Amino acid sequence: TNGGAIYNTSGTIGNITGDFIGNHTNSGGAIYNNAGEINSIIGDFINNSGTAIYNTQTQNGEPGLINSIKGDFIQNTGENGGAIYTGCVNSYWDYYGHITELSGNFIENTAENLGGAIYINNEYDSEYSTLFDMNIGVGKITNSSFINNNAGNYGGAIFSKSNVNIEAKDGYQSVFKDNYTESNGVKDDNAIYMGSSDTTLSFKMSNGGSVYMADNIDGVIKDNGDGTKDGYNVDIKGDDINKTTFYMLNDIRNADVSVGSTTLNTINNQSHTYNFNSFALTDNTNMLADVDLKNETMDRFTAASYGEHQGNLNVTGMNLLSDA
Repeated sequence: TNGGAIYNTSGTIGNITGDFIGNHTNSGGAIYNNAGEINSIIGDFINNSGTAIYNTQTQNGEPGLINSIKGDFIQNTGENGGAIYTGCVNSYWDYYGHITELSGNFIENTAENLGGAIYINNEYDSEYSTLFDMNIGVGKITNSSFINNNAGNYGGAIFSKSNVNIEAKDGYQSVFKDNYTESNGVKDDNAIYMGSSDTTLSFKMSNGGSVYMADNIDGVIKDNGDGTKDGYNVDIKGDDINKTTFYMLNDIRNADVSVGSTTLNTINNQSHTYNFNSFALTDNTNMLADVDLKNETMDRFTAASYGEHQGNLNVTGMNLLSDA
């Protein structure tokens, strides 16, 4: 019932190289890693069902650990995480799975419930648990794109209860496009859903890297009961304000957003107001915006509260939608 091609329990595997196509089981359609360690996996995963890679620990002992995964994930299906599941099985004990680094293209993967491509479940709220390390899950997702993945409830591409670190570097453009959730006939163009307000979604761009976010980002927000709310964190950061770009072409909902040292490009031929729970600049930031002169509107950012800005937001380019 577990591990259609490879089942590893409490063992150590060095490197796995190969393509996994059309495997099927309940959990880990291609690879099931239970409390074991795998150094690296290199290969493509196509049309596997029961989640292509399932990484966890289900009994007392060592966690499930995979140091690196590199490959493309296409048309895989599962209950939670069509392509990859990493994390605990329940919230009663300190069970968890961790992937140090992940790189690949995720295309047309489907989850019945959460996380069309990736499901990360390492956040605990049980009185029996002592594990609250939000860095356990996936260390970083590097030079990867997510296109046309879908889930039944939350997280068209990624659902996570742990921190998510997405890196685009060396001229690579990380694309999030056409991901969605569909529940009770309602379709939402959502790419990433953060399942805990204690988590951080980080976008780091370096050496000419960029992120093209055509879908929305959403997540849990906590009501403090005093008129204030705590959102999950979204941190957008580049290493060069003129050489890295974050294309913000859709909403970031319920989030505490910080931006610095990059260019925000919001040009999608419509004037739009982006509403955040809170907003702060961590360094100087450029902005390219749609401007509707006839109706006297333009792309803008608003928030329920604002942090201490440590830079300026400079509008360095405008896409004119109409003439004055």
